Amino acid sequence: MRDAPPALIAGPYRTPPLRPGRPAHCARLGSVVVAGLTDGPTATGRGAPLSWPYAEGVGRKRSLLLVGDLVRAVRTESERAVAAAWGVSRATVGRWRRALGVGRMTEGTRRLWVELVGVRIGPEGRREGGRRAARARRARRGAQHGSA
Repeated sequence: MRDAPPALIAGPYRTPPLRPGRPAHCARLGSVVVAGLTDGPTATGRGAPLSWPYAEGVGRKRSLLLVGDLVRAVRTESERAVAAAWGVSRATVGRWRRALGVGRMTEGTRRLWVELVGVRIGPEGRREGGRRAARARRARRGAQHGSA
């Protein structure tokens, strides 16, 4: 069984007021015409929790538009959280991050590292605290497992 996706830390996120057939500007694709809105969640719970505008074009299937709250989410949330919330792959979220110039570490990614590994990550993507903090972490882990 798969782990539950990480929680979104900066929500709620809202569907942008874009309508099918109208022009829009996507941060990744540039000027596009909105082809439609995704269906949102299905009865089985699959799919994205929000309806989201998408574009269609030559050489690509539906592409969610990188607009509005999705831009905010990509800049703030972990890759896993965005992928699960919008029903896309982590590779897609990676392309969105590159299009926006977002580095590897966002606030959501830092929090996820602390939660899963117990390691604090600084803004540059490096562990904080150096050797002294690493020794303290090892000592805490040893104390938790009953060894010295």
